[in-house]
Amino acid sequence: NINNVTSQLTKEGIGIALNSNVVKDYTKVKFAVWSDVNGQDDIVWYDANTNGTAIARYEKHSGYGVYNIHAYSFESGKAVGLSAATVTIARPDIKTTISKSVKENNYEIIVENVPLYISSVTLPVWSDINGQDDIKWTTATEQSDGTYIGLVSVKNHNFDTGHYSVHIYGKSKIGNQLLGLGVTEGFTVEREEVVVTAPEIIVTNYNKDKGILTVTVSETETSRSIKAIQVAAWSEESQTNIYWYISSDVKNGQVSVTINEKNHHDRPFSWAPV
Repeated sequence: NINNVTSQLTKEGIGIALNSNVVKDYTKVKFAVWSDVNGQDDIVWYDANTNGTAIARYEKHSGYGVYNIHAYSFESGKAVGLSAATVTIARPDIKTTISKSVKENNYEIIVENVPLYISSVTLPVWSDINGQDDIKWTTATEQSDGTYIGLVSVKNHNFDTGHYSVHIYGKSKIGNQLLGLGVTEGFTVEREEVVVTAPEIIVTNYNKDKGILTVTVSETETSRSIKAIQVAAWSEESQTNIYWYISSDVKNGQVSVTINEKNHHDRPFSWAPV
């Protein structure tokens, strides 16, 4: 008689399969699954489908290490043991590489050997200047080969130079918990590597008849973050009709003000961002 249970780890859980020449109806088969940790406190019974397979979902269990899988047939109305197997779910043992990105002011963090039961990877990053006052949590993106890549921009850390700390966290389906996966050596930003430019300024919506135009200031990847802007506009050489336009209505790194000739005694004007 053939009654073989095989298993493999998948993204969803332990993939279980029974190959039997004894069982006539696989839907009458159940798999008992539990981890060695704390005995059978996390035992769960899974129904086989018509092909004799099932998924023991990570979320239903809590331990790492050896998992036990026992297959039973209930074709006769009572449990008949068919076969047993084990599979090991190892604790995370990741590998991390950090390098300068081809993009200005960016560093690439590559995380490898991420277990299949980890559903997401996040990277808390901060510059050592003033402790963790600039800590940012970056979500790494999973690649087709199973590695995760996170892109860190020094723009999000006030363009600080010097050493940066990088830790690795993962959301584990086992126990539904956030795990510390590793502490890296971080990276160092040299002053000559940092590129800081002015924000982009454009003028649009000019209407000569109404005497208005729009000045828009936008952040770029190499400019500092915008908190507010002040735009000075005037038409007299002596700036006697200067008027200041102020706005802190910043949305997605962009803010605009409308210049209006009525604020300048209805005289044609010049303007200058400050």
